[in-house]
Amino acid sequence: MRTRTRALSAAAAGILTLLATAAVAASDAGPGDLATARAATAGYHRVSVAEADGYGLPPGGPLHECIASLDPMMPGAMGYHFINGAAVGDAVLDPALPEALVYETKPNG
Repeated sequence: MRTRTRALSAAAAGILTLLATAAVAASDAGPGDLATARAATAGYHRVSVAEADGYGLPPGGPLHECIASLDPMMPGAMGYHFINGAAVGDAVLDPALPEALVYETKPNG
């Protein structure tokens, strides 16, 4: 259990670093970058499509600290993070190639 907790903590730290880096890069983004990112993610409304394109859960499984809850008494969770390992590992932030996608489970699936 301790090993899994360490692995999840390491994965969470990596994602937080990624998000912080993306936030800094976003502040330097050009006016067309948001439109580019929206176009790049438009086809990923289904997890199965993302998985077919190489996105997957982080090693060790989902980050339990971030999983969305259907319980209205437990707000604040982010959802399920699906990572593109090749994009994350290349040290380049490209709005046309998302490094991570976040999905939230809704009552309708």
